[in-house]
Amino acid sequence: LSPKEVEIQALPVVNIDLSMLPLDVDTARLQQSLPIQLRLYIDEFGQVVRVERIGMVLAQDEAMANALEDSLKNITFTPAKRASLEVKSYQDVAFDFKKNFE
Repeated sequence: LSPKEVEIQALPVVNIDLSMLPLDVDTARLQQSLPIQLRLYIDEFGQVVRVERIGMVLAQDEAMANALEDSLKNITFTPAKRASLEVKSYQDVAFDFKKNFE
């Protein structure tokens, strides 16, 4: 279900931030990246079952986008709810790394 169709959106159990990235990330290059936009499909148990790109990813950011997708698949959410029942849902997230260095 879309975020508008649920009463309570799925929430990550941990923060989704730069700490998810591999330690060997080139932070200077991140400052020149476009935001990476992803859609997370979350099941009724709070597990990310699929990650889909919904925005353009520059060729230079391909490895970073892949690392984000892999990391997000391991994040657990409290499931979304509709009519007091846990339901499948999706959420769109954007990672704008420039903001982290301003």
